[in-house]
Amino acid sequence: MRRCLVCDEAMKEALTWGTLLKRGEAKAICKGCEAKLDRITGERCSLCSRGMDGHYSGGGTCFDCSRWERDKEWSGYLSKNISLFHYNEHLKEIIAKYKYRGDYALAAIFVPYLREVLQDMEHDLVTCIPLSAERLRERGFNQAQALADVIGIRTVEVLTRIDTEKQSKKSRHERIT
Repeated sequence: MRRCLVCDEAMKEALTWGTLLKRGEAKAICKGCEAKLDRITGERCSLCSRGMDGHYSGGGTCFDCSRWERDKEWSGYLSKNISLFHYNEHLKEIIAKYKYRGDYALAAIFVPYLREVLQDMEHDLVTCIPLSAERLRERGFNQAQALADVIGIRTVEVLTRIDTEKQSKKSRHERIT
């Protein structure tokens, strides 16, 4: 019997022709944990994909992206980001386990969602932001590369790492400026 990768509860799998013939992918998380993943729906920022819940305005972009686009130094750097979920406490804990506690298996949670979003996207190549040698030792793997690997996307190394302070140690303001 499979267990949820988040809460470790046993998951009963419905017996269907698909499961008998091993078609499709087995769920990585239980229905309760999946329900806590809060999908972003409705109107979104055209650049960063943040939900436009009434607190944001300005030509289809959120306040942060509008501010970035007005700044000559940063304008044009972000052309498109696609966010799948609101960053709630449940997702925050999953990401912490995945990124900082080395739980590679958690990448499987995002496979169906990433495939859904990526199926219609055109691209010339896909690359991952490289980790510093220190960060790679701490984490054990590159999380972006792991996501690409589990969904079967070939990546090309075209970027070089410039060592900087950890993003998690910076304030929100420092990360976006």
